[in-house]
Amino acid sequence: MDKLKETRKRYGYEEKRLILEEHFNSSLSLSVISRKYQVHQVTLYNWKRSLCMSDKEANSSSIPSNIQEILAENERLKKRNKHFEKAVSN
Repeated sequence: MDKLKETRKRYGYEEKRLILEEHFNSSLSLSVISRKYQVHQVTLYNWKRSLCMSDKEANSSSIPSNIQEILAENERLKKRNKHFEKAVSN
């Protein structure tokens, strides 16, 4: 008996993101999404984990600029606080 060779569909980053967005933005469970797109649940969980990790890595690269902004604001607030302390003491 000949078995038909089944080819698997390959999803790009954007397709994976859109499928997972549907899960996040709706009340549909991953099992429902899995059946809808005919993708195994484990595959969806793997996509979810890998996309979350890539988002964390992308966000971590912007942290140094945020720290600089926070430090600058902290200095500004310290100066402002000293100004108010002088005004209250007079």
